[in-house]
Amino acid sequence: MEMHAKAGLIDLIRTRYYGARKKDKSRILDELVAITGHQRKYALRLFAHREASSLSIAK
Repeated sequence: MEMHAKAGLIDLIRTRYYGARKKDKSRILDELVAITGHQRKYALRLFAHREASSLSIAK
């Protein structure tokens, strides 16, 4: 999977993740790990990093 495709996928999944209940968050994270091959901890960091960078742009 190309880098741009992964970034777009992470953005879409991040939106679902932050709107989901706790049980659903685990399933969503499992989907991302299966698709991208990233580790769970790294995927969570990507969510946090992208959220912080988009907040700083909005200022």
